[in-house]
Amino acid sequence: MKIKNKEIEGLVGMIVNFAGGKEDRKFAYCLVRNKDILETHVKALRAAQDAVPDSYIEHEKERIELCKEYCLKDENGKCKEKIDPRTKKSVFDLDFEKMPEFEEKITELEEKNKEAVEAKEDFEKQLRELAEEEVEIDFYQVSLDRFPEKISGAELDVLKPLIKED
Repeated sequence: MKIKNKEIEGLVGMIVNFAGGKEDRKFAYCLVRNKDILETHVKALRAAQDAVPDSYIEHEKERIELCKEYCLKDENGKCKEKIDPRTKKSVFDLDFEKMPEFEEKITELEEKNKEAVEAKEDFEKQLRELAEEEVEIDFYQVSLDRFPEKISGAELDVLKPLIKED
């Protein structure tokens, strides 16, 4: 069965989620077997994600130092952070009054490290393409009647590759 790389980690997560329960023996075996089958793919995908260009890692260290220099500080001199509403990730809380100077320094840094920034953009493009690639996986499948009675439609949708069509 063909599955996109970006769907593999979600499927493994769902398998792990169900694997701890007291399920039907054949369903439990199906989960364990497919987790093993997918493990190789997950390792390869994670290795690809970790292969960030070294030049960009250096650029990122310099960018973080700039952020630390221009962020707001607490009473102990530590950088304040906030949650980015778009990404829901923690980011430095930059000093609004110093923003024009900060933006100028960031622009200079990106110009200085133009090749590193372009390498990172190419890397991210390759990751997006890799995520969309389909791979052929020979899943171990069991019939739907072996699945737990209490399973949501969303869970079934993710576990669909494990269902043997009768």
